[in-house]
Amino acid sequence: MNCPRWIPAALLASSIACGADDLPKRAPGETLDPEPKLMLNDLPDVPLPSPTAPGASAGEALATGAASEADVKRLEDRVEQAKKTAAWRERLFRAGVFSKVQAEQSELSVVRLMKDLANARRDVAKEVADSQGKRFAAGEIARDEAERAAAAFAAAEAAVRDASQHWDKAQFDAAQTNLQRQRQLYAVGATTKNQLRRAEERVMAMKAGTPP
Repeated sequence: MNCPRWIPAALLASSIACGADDLPKRAPGETLDPEPKLMLNDLPDVPLPSPTAPGASAGEALATGAASEADVKRLEDRVEQAKKTAAWRERLFRAGVFSKVQAEQSELSVVRLMKDLANARRDVAKEVADSQGKRFAAGEIARDEAERAAAAFAAAEAAVRDASQHWDKAQFDAAQTNLQRQRQLYAVGATTKNQLRRAEERVMAMKAGTPP
């Protein structure tokens, strides 16, 4: 007995619907960045953005001037958004929709933005400490107020050092992971010798303390 032709199509539709139920759901009102803002230079066609390019981090764009409270708030919002995007991409990777590379790129973006946020907070703390120091010298405020501002600035500087070290480690770990991938791809003929060489040179440069 022949089966009706509509049965395979129905089964296919049912299968697709079931598969969709397994994918991670986005929370109501949650917006996600469809493209990572930061990727490894070694990966094809995904260079690091220029600090002044659209979408570049606010911390980098402030390289020529001190950050303001508004800049800090914008970076805080971007950090939270980047964390949501990273978590979403990790779920999609586990569901087999995104690649591991895409998930890793989002994680790297979070670390970069955290470094920029620490720098912006340090700039604001320095401005406050300088202002309070001048006010204390002019007899406008008590010593303890100036000392609190100076202590807040010292804590912000320590946070910058920690964030910078975290960023350096994240870059190095990502470069090593990329090198391992390039070696595996090269072994099966899926990448070029030049790409493998660039990945090796990046890791060696980072080990030597040379900017990649």
